[in-house]
Amino acid sequence: MFAWFDNGRKHKRAMKSITARFRVCSDDYTDKARGWDMIVIKNLGEGGLYFHYVEKIDIGVKLEFSIVLPHRGTWAHCTARVCRIDSLGDRGKIKMAMYGVAANFTGMDEENFRGIQEVINMYSVEKKDGKYSGKTTTQED
Repeated sequence: MFAWFDNGRKHKRAMKSITARFRVCSDDYTDKARGWDMIVIKNLGEGGLYFHYVEKIDIGVKLEFSIVLPHRGTWAHCTARVCRIDSLGDRGKIKMAMYGVAANFTGMDEENFRGIQEVINMYSVEKKDGKYSGKTTTQED
């Protein structure tokens, strides 16, 4: 199920699994030797995103993203800074640490921003009588 929530957040967000890739970079260089890691974004908003990752990433680290825009069949490219890390503990039968990573967007051109907005609007729900209906605005899952 995917939804948007306005529970004290500045921007509405779509809670739908969206494929992306990212790499760690700094203000001076991009760590090209490390390469890209594939992730699944758990929720996406105009101000940032949240995903799970197997390594702890320090707060303040700059990340570069390519996010799939499923409705366009293209990628949105942007940068973001890590603003929160959640320790999610061991998951499943395989004992492996997992972290929730929240990052605020810091760089994105207008076309990529419009693509992100379209994804959020495609996978949002309507709020009726103070409750979220759970009914999506599209037929996709």
